Amino acid sequence: AQLHPDVVVLDIQMPKASGIEVTRWVRQHHREIGILILTAYDDDPYVMAVIQAGANGYVLKTASPDEIIQAVKDV
Repeated sequence: AQLHPDVVVLDIQMPKASGIEVTRWVRQHHREIGILILTAYDDDPYVMAVIQAGANGYVLKTASPDEIIQAVKDV
């Protein structure tokens, strides 16, 4: 089955590929998909890297459930 998501939620650190690499791939192949980074990293270099890679949003794992839901809706 082939999926057609409106939004993907990624972490910066994932087992097989970084969220930054996946963000770049999604941007190159599926520009219409929103990308939200959900991560524990709040360091400026990580934030800048994912934004430059094409992420639409960035939220910390310490955010409340309501904040995370709103972030998904916003992208």
